[in-house]
Amino acid sequence: MKKNIFEQKTFIVLSFLFFNILVLSSNIVIREKQTLLEYSIGSVVSPIQTIIANTIDFAHEKWENYFFSKNIYNKYKKSKKEIFDLKTKNYVLKSKLKSLEKYSNLINIKSEKFRLITHARVVYLDKNFLYSSIIINSGTLKKIKKNMLVVNENFELIGNVTDTITPLTAKVRLITNKNGGLGAYVANKEMEGFLTGNNNKLCSFKYLIESKPIKIGDSVTTSGTDGIFPESIPIGKVVNIKKGYLEQEIDVKPFFLNRPINNLIIIEKIK
Repeated sequence: MKKNIFEQKTFIVLSFLFFNILVLSSNIVIREKQTLLEYSIGSVVSPIQTIIANTIDFAHEKWENYFFSKNIYNKYKKSKKEIFDLKTKNYVLKSKLKSLEKYSNLINIKSEKFRLITHARVVYLDKNFLYSSIIINSGTLKKIKKNMLVVNENFELIGNVTDTITPLTAKVRLITNKNGGLGAYVANKEMEGFLTGNNNKLCSFKYLIESKPIKIGDSVTTSGTDGIFPESIPIGKVVNIKKGYLEQEIDVKPFFLNRPINNLIIIEKIK
């Protein structure tokens, strides 16, 4: 019991002394009009304030960096998309230019007027008669008619339409078919004759005058004299010459046999 009373008195005395020290320290000016109490409190609080201030500055800096980085990233994504769009446009323009270069072969055909009807693909090729005919995926719905010309992407002659089977398909007789034929020039119009197919890889001129100078590799083009094919469409090259007493036979290998025939172009003469 006595011990508790002593502890209480001791606490009261110490509290009184501490209060007096606070009062005295509040009246003691040590520097720049700052009291001892203010200095003591400042010494305790200042490090905490510094930590809080540094933390706030750090967070603010990181926040600004985040938005700056996000802005840069968004600009990067936008630039990347613009570059992709430009590459796409460049590809499209190159494709169009390539098509125009192919169409330029048609511009050279001056003796006949014609128009492009449509593009087509081969849907059937009889393996037993590879050099006879093909079926294409364009018919009456695309205004395909008999005798329309069929050329490949390089505007080299493939054949002509002989029948519109359905609204969606048509039959094309190849120039290698022995039942067909067309007027043709050899070696830049040095010689003209009638070219027929042989149901194989070669077409042939027959009964040409022997004296005309023809050589292997000479180009062969349409002459337009048959009334179906316009003049100057590329056909092929001379690969064999057989000379007789008064005449010569010339074999021609069509250009289209060396190229894919998936992408075809249908054209029509304008009478």
